[in-house]
Amino acid sequence: MIKYEFAFTCEGIPIHISKVSAKNRNQKFICISCKKPLTAKLGKIKKHHFAHKNKSSCNKETYLHRIAKYLFYNYYLKSLNSGEPFTIEYQKTYVCSHATVSDHKFCSTVKEEPYDLTKTFTEVKLEGQYGTFRPDVLLLDPENDIPIFVEFVVKNRISIEKKNSGHRIIEFKIDSLKDVESFINCYVKFDYIKIDHHNFLDKQKAIALCYGWCKMKPKPTLNKPRRKRRR
Repeated sequence: MIKYEFAFTCEGIPIHISKVSAKNRNQKFICISCKKPLTAKLGKIKKHHFAHKNKSSCNKETYLHRIAKYLFYNYYLKSLNSGEPFTIEYQKTYVCSHATVSDHKFCSTVKEEPYDLTKTFTEVKLEGQYGTFRPDVLLLDPENDIPIFVEFVVKNRISIEKKNSGHRIIEFKIDSLKDVESFINCYVKFDYIKIDHHNFLDKQKAIALCYGWCKMKPKPTLNKPRRKRRR
């Protein structure tokens, strides 16, 4: 029998087993995957968990996909309502403002840049429709009608059509509950091996990196005159 750490309450809100005690263990809990009744197991020997009351052909892949989707939606919505940031950290290229175009490959640096998504994307929808697409979670900038698709992949990757749509996509690879820790903490790092992103353009920004004196520039090569060989 499958043991789960999360379940739905009767209001449809995800709840972790750690939030269940002897006082509320008898309330109604529903399986996130198959929507059948669960019971809270709070024994002294085994690790606390939710289990089905009756035999069920529940699918763990469906459970992981749905819990990831609902948790992201709920934590993002909580950030919007509380005014707390929900941050992504991505790599941004900075080019030295003193360099010429030919020097850019020598006079540039990459820095980790945090950005609070809630400043721009002030709407969040669970499986919201955008054009012909229905992402797991839709983040929307209503002023400019710019979306971000948030997708959670357990087995099948996102479609090529969606990837080539030009819309920005954040893709999470979910193998276990450990993979949802980044958005539970409301801080997503793009360099994490199980987080992929598509159609996020790295717009280079010019700043004074060296103030006109650049150590990164290659030294000019001097063409020394060839010596004549003696016959």
